Amino acid sequence: MGDKRAASVNLDDILGDGGSAKFDPETGTLTLNNPVIASEPAKRGFIYAEGFDLTVTGSCQMSTDENRECVYVEGGSLIFDGDFRFACYYEGKTVVRSTKDITVRSGSFYSAGNGCPALFAYYGKITIGGGVTRFEAVNVTVEGATYRVAIAADSFDVSDALAFTEPEDCYLDVRTWGNAAGEAVSHMVLEPKGDEPGETALLGDVDGDGKVDIFDASSIQKSIAGTSGYPNYSSIDENSAQYKVADVDKDGKVDIFDASLIQKFIAGNTVAQTYGIGEPI
Repeated sequence: MGDKRAASVNLDDILGDGGSAKFDPETGTLTLNNPVIASEPAKRGFIYAEGFDLTVTGSCQMSTDENRECVYVEGGSLIFDGDFRFACYYEGKTVVRSTKDITVRSGSFYSAGNGCPALFAYYGKITIGGGVTRFEAVNVTVEGATYRVAIAADSFDVSDALAFTEPEDCYLDVRTWGNAAGEAVSHMVLEPKGDEPGETALLGDVDGDGKVDIFDASSIQKSIAGTSGYPNYSSIDENSAQYKVADVDKDGKVDIFDASLIQKFIAGNTVAQTYGIGEPI
């Protein structure tokens, strides 16, 4: 934490302030009582763990404009169980990050940033299971379109117990973008109301980014596989724009043949070009 390292001599008082931060190495649990982390961290996060799963309990409020995440776990999963408020205003810096899974278990969780996801599970799954969670002021520009990105991960599991409070002028959507390695990463985004898919939506543009590409085919494949965070087309009105853009062969159902047709369209297949893919529905 900051420039202090948890070791056998300070597990009950990491910061030397009477015990606002304690760590149990047997359970990987960091217990916080509103600590003040004044020193700049030597690692990537003000709270940093490497090589194990970290559970953070208690309460903490943290705000920074430094080029550091508030919380960063490398090589492990991250669980929050308590009341937390994090804000990172350094442009482009993730607020809370893990290279595996992130779970918000209970209590309240607030996260705000500037140009990057508030929660980012780089190769994992984000699960929000209870309490009140709020994300705001998190703006990301991708190929000319600006989105308020709440969380980014391979997949999501947001339970019914969650009270998700989003800005009144936005609605919640899931979009898929490629990362620097060309891999598909899902982003749960808050988009301005009035931009919901409508009659100007393009056939095959499943993720609604204004173009038809491999990520649209991938989105359909993940939906068919039942991947959390992707549309369940069996429960969506067939006359809705969301359904129509995915039913590219217009046979009344969304299946693997639609994903395959998009892939053929991208490859320049002449037959696929006749379906009107990429044109307004």
